[in-house]
Amino acid sequence: MIEIEILESNDPEIIGFYKTYHNQLLIGSDMENDIIIRDKKIYKFHLKLLTSKTGVYCENIKKNIFYFSNDKKISGRKIHNINDTIRISNTLIKIINFQHTHVDDYPQELQKMYREKCEQFPLIEEIFYFLKNELLFIQDKINKSSNPEKDKNKNV
Repeated sequence: MIEIEILESNDPEIIGFYKTYHNQLLIGSDMENDIIIRDKKIYKFHLKLLTSKTGVYCENIKKNIFYFSNDKKISGRKIHNINDTIRISNTLIKIINFQHTHVDDYPQELQKMYREKCEQFPLIEEIFYFLKNELLFIQDKINKSSNPEKDKNKNV
């Protein structure tokens, strides 16, 4: 999980808080990034933030470009902690929080997120219940249509 706040930017629409439950966050001007910054000075794929147990690594995706970490010019990879800042062009990013999640921890993390959302939005649990039943119904129909021989034996 990575939580950041964009404090300043030439692209005012991106200013605010961002949180992802992934261990990685891509930043750049291309639509395939997690955070898209419309700024001519920012490369299509500019930065990658990656969690570890000790902090958030920030690294340039392209060689020979740089960013500022707590006002120091960096080219390459550097670890950041909570309240550290990263600047690319005129965009200032602050690390708010992080938690490195091992792949084995995802089911527990998803359950926690699910419970939090159900508490926040009580109807969401009911929606998931109906979706689950609908998917099971569709799966049953597919299984019956792909195995007609099994259906014949039931009717005999």
